[in-house]
Amino acid sequence: MIQVQHPLLGYVKSETHPEDRRGVLLSLTEPGREKALKAIKEKEEEFYKRISKWEDSDLETFVYMLRCFNGYDTK
Repeated sequence: MIQVQHPLLGYVKSETHPEDRRGVLLSLTEPGREKALKAIKEKEEEFYKRISKWEDSDLETFVYMLRCFNGYDTK
């Protein structure tokens, strides 16, 4: 389910779908894009901060488990 922020926050704009007037197209405004990019950067920094303390063997295990989780052939 997509949860739309209150329009006054200005992060998302909505437009009626041009071919199907029942539909609504949602897109980020420039402030919305900036906010999303900032959040992604913060998440990435925290991720690398945490794994930078791991031993190589722990990181290899983590990568292996992620590959399994995502359905990649690990053999």
